[in-house]
Amino acid sequence: MLNKCCISINARCNLACKYCHFYENDGLNMPNIKSLDNEKLLAILHNILDFTQAKNLPLFTIGFAGGGEPLLDWEILKNTLHLIRKKDINKQLSFYIITNGILLNKKFLTEYKDFFSFVKLVISLDGDKDTHDTFRIDKDKKGTHTHIMKNINLYNTCFHEMPAINLSISKKSLTQKENILNFLLSNNFKEITFTRLFHCDDKALEITHTEFLEFISFFEPHPFNIRNTIARKEGKCDCIMYGHKCGVGYNNIFYFNDKVYPCMRYVEDDFNSIGNYSDSLFDIVNNMQRLQKPISEGECHYEKY
Repeated sequence: MLNKCCISINARCNLACKYCHFYENDGLNMPNIKSLDNEKLLAILHNILDFTQAKNLPLFTIGFAGGGEPLLDWEILKNTLHLIRKKDINKQLSFYIITNGILLNKKFLTEYKDFFSFVKLVISLDGDKDTHDTFRIDKDKKGTHTHIMKNINLYNTCFHEMPAINLSISKKSLTQKENILNFLLSNNFKEITFTRLFHCDDKALEITHTEFLEFISFFEPHPFNIRNTIARKEGKCDCIMYGHKCGVGYNNIFYFNDKVYPCMRYVEDDFNSIGNYSDSLFDIVNNMQRLQKPISEGECHYEKY
């Protein structure tokens, strides 16, 4: 059952991460990609809510991630989330935003307090300073770890807890796991998602599914809530970037450039589209059915089919 989606609200970013699999793709002309405005985003969210209510789903999860930095369009997000929350009378919609953390200033955090109960903020942070600054750089080619940690501490001051973080795991991470572990423990991070790098322009950075699972297992004895581990235990379909079974054709879709795709990897060709942004989810689900093919854990639907 379709119960989650990712929405790329824009194609702009204020960083220049070396491993960014999105911006390195020569098949995408970024300046021509359409950003969502209030009207389009509200139409998407209304269609999701209509589907969720009609199917009586306990929860539909919506992530603002993939393709750009969502907080560059915080005003659009803020306005539409306020409106859709009023319509979601049974509180069936859950949201998260994956951000690089650069824009987490006092003004933003003050406004975010109104959304804290139903919009989870997830910050991209690759662990210790050395590991993080190797790849997550700004447009002046400078590391961003110090800046992001300063903003994370602002978050901690506001909400009296550390935020959830998303760590991209490359070949370098495998050799730095002790340093990453010590950093996470010493800073009292609890909510963690590990993301496997497997679709990079620099193939030397990529790691295998087996290497990724072994890396995650190193952290499991420690006091973390690890999304990857929870998804595997509960048998959930999930992108294999997170180490479990691919959900293409079943439970997840991706909104991008006014169209809907099976996942982020399919956006290179409009032929792969399974709908337009304004289409009902009932129509999109019908279009998804042709993608329902056998898939094993660790296999990517895009690569296999």
